Amino acid sequence: MRRVLAVMLIGTLTTLMLGINETSWAVQAAPAAQQDAARESVVRRLATMRRGLTVQIERQDRTKFYAVIEAIGPDSITVLRDEGKSTTTEVIPVGGIREIREVSPQKVAKGHKALIITAIVTGVIVGGLLAIVSSCRTATTTLATTPNPAGV
Repeated sequence: MRRVLAVMLIGTLTTLMLGINETSWAVQAAPAAQQDAARESVVRRLATMRRGLTVQIERQDRTKFYAVIEAIGPDSITVLRDEGKSTTTEVIPVGGIREIREVSPQKVAKGHKALIITAIVTGVIVGGLLAIVSSCRTATTTLATTPNPAGV
């Protein structure tokens, strides 16, 4: 009986010293086999994907977001994603991805109409400026290669 009380007393004192609120050490991680299976699933899906695809990524902490694949490496992927009003590049380790799947750009575009309109307007303006510069260069080249009729 004394041994049982001694063990209970030691357990109680240990709990008081370490603190009952600090229980992060007691949280069990997912089994290694389960983590390996999830990683293999992500790696298999990435093997079928290519640069420029629109995807939905779910991180290990279950946050989801849409992105465009920029590069796929052996241990990480580089994606472009919207952060508020700007687009950022992010490198995500394959182990940090819970699930990745391809989505339709139209599905993503529904929530980002302003971004699409801005991209179209910017493309039209840049295309127009390039056309003007090209025509000016052609006109300058033509004037420079025209022979002088006065022979001066």
